[in-house]
Amino acid sequence: FDQLKRLHHLGKRERLLLQIAATVDDVGNYINQQGHYRHSAYILEANKIIGLSDEENQLIAEVSRYHSSESPAIDEPHFQRLAPNVQMKVAKLAAILRLADALDDSREEKIQKISVSLQTEQLIIYAYATQNISLEKWSFKNKSTLFTEVYGIKPVLKQRRRLN
Repeated sequence: FDQLKRLHHLGKRERLLLQIAATVDDVGNYINQQGHYRHSAYILEANKIIGLSDEENQLIAEVSRYHSSESPAIDEPHFQRLAPNVQMKVAKLAAILRLADALDDSREEKIQKISVSLQTEQLIIYAYATQNISLEKWSFKNKSTLFTEVYGIKPVLKQRRRLN
C-alpha cells in the first residue's frame, strides 16, 4: 500500500481500512469455504466494527467480498448502493488485497519479504523466499486481473532467493 501511494492516491484512513479488511476477509470460512468471500461480506454487514462509520463498515464488507474471485460490478445491487467515490475505493483496495492474499495462498508464510518496483506499464513485486512458491505464483497470476482493470498496469511476481 505504502509503496503504491502515487498509483492509488489513498490516505492513512484507507490504509487502516485495508488492514482491517485483510484481518477479517476470510471470516466467511466459518460458514463455508465455498463462496467464503460472500459469507464474509454477509457477516461483516450484520456485525458492525465498533469505531468505524457505517460507510467504512460497508467498504470493509465489500472489499472482503471482492478479495477472492468476484470482481466489483455496477449491476450488483450491493455495489450500486455505494456512492461512486466509495465504489472506487472498494475496487482499489480489493485489487491490492487480492494480490496480497495470493502471496500467501498456501497459508505457510513462505515469502519472508517483498519489494516493489512501479514502472510505466508494470508493477513488479519481488518475493524473497527460499521455498517453492509455485502455488503463490499461480494464484497471483489468477488474481491479478482486477489490479490491471483498476490501475491499468500489469502486476508481475518474480521470486528472489533469500539467503538465510
